[in-house]
Amino acid sequence: MNMAIVRVFGNTYLNPEQVGKLTQTVSAEDGKRTYITEVFDLSGVNLLLRAKTEVSTEPSTTDPHKVKRDNFFHEQIVVAINSRADAKKWEEPQSA
Repeated sequence: MNMAIVRVFGNTYLNPEQVGKLTQTVSAEDGKRTYITEVFDLSGVNLLLRAKTEVSTEPSTTDPHKVKRDNFFHEQIVVAINSRADAKKWEEPQSA
């Protein structure tokens, strides 16, 4: 059995070989979007990781990339597990 672990975000690591199920849920209510990614063990029952983020859906001139950054964060959890490689870090787009 391979015991390699990958960084899924920040200082959080998982062994992809122990992941059996992954769910993602997105909901929006009262001008706020909630995104939840849950990772379960091989049985599909025991929760290994739960990442929950909330962002305002109101347009913002101070943080125009907030929704893209939030999507990227959750997508990278899936990519890290599937590719068995550390998740990439978000890089702010350069202004024109």
